[in-house]
Parts: sequence; C-alpha cells; structure tokens
Amino acid sequence: MRRCTPMATLFERVVRRSLELRRGFRRAHIDTAHGTVHVLESARAKGPTVVIVHGLSASGAAYAPMVPHLVGRVGRIVLPDLPGHGFSERPGALDAETVYGGLRDALDRTIDEPAVVVGNSLGGFVATRYALDRPERIRGLVLISPAGTPSTQAEIDEVRRIFGVRTHRDALDFLDRLLVRPDPRLRHLFAFALRRRLEDPLIHQLLHGVEVGFGLTPDELARLVPPTLLVWGAHDRILPERHREYYRAHLPAHARIETPDHFGHSPHIDSPRRTAGRILDFVASLSADARPTDARTTDAS
Repeated sequence: MRRCTPMATLFERVVRRSLELRRGFRRAHIDTAHGTVHVLESARAKGPTVVIVHGLSASGAAYAPMVPHLVGRVGRIVLPDLPGHGFSERPGALDAETVYGGLRDALDRTIDEPAVVVGNSLGGFVATRYALDRPERIRGLVLISPAGTPSTQAEIDEVRRIFGVRTHRDALDFLDRLLVRPDPRLRHLFAFALRRRLEDPLIHQLLHGVEVGFGLTPDELARLVPPTLLVWGAHDRILPERHREYYRAHLPAHARIETPDHFGHSPHIDSPRRTAGRILDFVASLSADARPTDARTTDAS
C-alpha cells in the first residue's frame, strides 16, 4: 500500500502536474523491497533512455528546468524519487542502503534497455553503485558533483553543518552555496522550500548515518565499465575539493572529466541549458559499438 509522504511540497506537485500536462510525462508507483518508489517518465521517442537521479532532499521535479532542453533530443526521460524523497514512500528509517536498494529495484523494473544514467550529488553515488551492479543496463554514466568519496570526520562534520538548516537565514546561505546565481526573484521562495525539506527527520537520519570511510573505494571506481562523464563545477561549495580529486584520481582512464567554471553543485537549476548540453554531447558520443578508450580530459570552459 502506498503511503503519502510530506516530503512532496506544493511546488513539487505543481511541477509534476506541469510535466504531465505540457510535456506528456506520466507517473508510476513501483513497489520495491524498500517501499514504493515514485517515477515520472516521458513518452518513448527515438534515442536512448535517460535516467536522472536527484540529490539529497530533492526529487525528480528538480530537473524540470532542464527537461525542455532534452525532450525530443533523447528517448524516454525517467525521473525517479529516491526512497523518503518527493512522492516516494517514507520508510521507517532511512540510510544509504535503503536509498540505493529502492532505486536499484525501481530501475530494474523501469528500464528495459541500456540507459544513460545521470546522477547529481547523492544521486551520483547511487547511480555509480547501480552501474557497478548492473553494467549491462548502463549505456553511459554522467556524474555531476557526485557524493561517495570516503570522508574524514572533519569533512562529515562540515557537510552536516552545511545541511543543518534551522532558520530562513540558514536556508538562504545554503542556497547561495548550492547555486552560482540564485534568482533574486525566487530566492526566498526557494529558501523556504529548502528549509522544509532539510528539516525533515529522515534527511537528518540519513546524514548522521554516514561514518568515516564510508563510500566508493578506488577499486570500485576503477571497475566502472560504461563510458563515463564526470562534471564537477568549479564553483561547487557543497562538497570538498578533495572529493573531486578523489574521483579524478580513481575513475578509469576512459572517463571524461570536465570542470566548467560557470557550474556550481547543482547546475541543472541555474544552468539548465548548459547542463543539458553537456548531457546531449555525451549521449551523441555514444554508439552501439563504442568501446571505452582513454578519453580523460579537463574542460574548464
């Protein structure tokens, strides 16, 4: 039985309805071993399926600004809500294994062909784990400021402090960290929505469940088979720079690495056209008979 979750805000409900009415998306609720997972998906079209996985406390609705730049230029677009997020079921407890397990089971039931999987922040971590567990289902992997670097206690404490939003002022400061150019007309509205999500006890539980050393090992990153693009904005002020260098050091040689100087931690919000352009360029580079090559580059444009 599906249970309503208060994590879905009025804004997310409006965005979902707009995607359904204006872009032809449909909603689905997928039963998994970790609760019911909500998925928005567009109609099938010519081209590869693109799955986009959101970050901590967000939902698939966060990618609505980017959708118009992708519709008609890729095949089906799939926007899942991670367990405990958006319209997905709230589990009794939330940890990294529940988040990943729910996504894994939902994608196993949703994608029926190798897909390009895009993940931002927490979404990048679980997308990487899915690529390791289900390489045959991945046509390409796009990681945008992914979480998953094993952290020191000082780094964990700092991330918890950043996400520890308690007041409207805290929410505004968080928004200024998250985006390069917050829209001044919507800044307070976004901050209000952020505060509500970041105050959720399940989000705090997930954050406080992270321990020193938890994350993807060098061997795991080196084992990634699919063509991979790492995009880490030069203005990311959420995750430590050392985390970017960890991915740079341990991704396989065929991974492409870009550090756009106009991107922050979540460029799909304040640079949706450019972020979509990065994804589309990557999709265009893929072909049915492509094989990984040494494609490591850094692009700071």
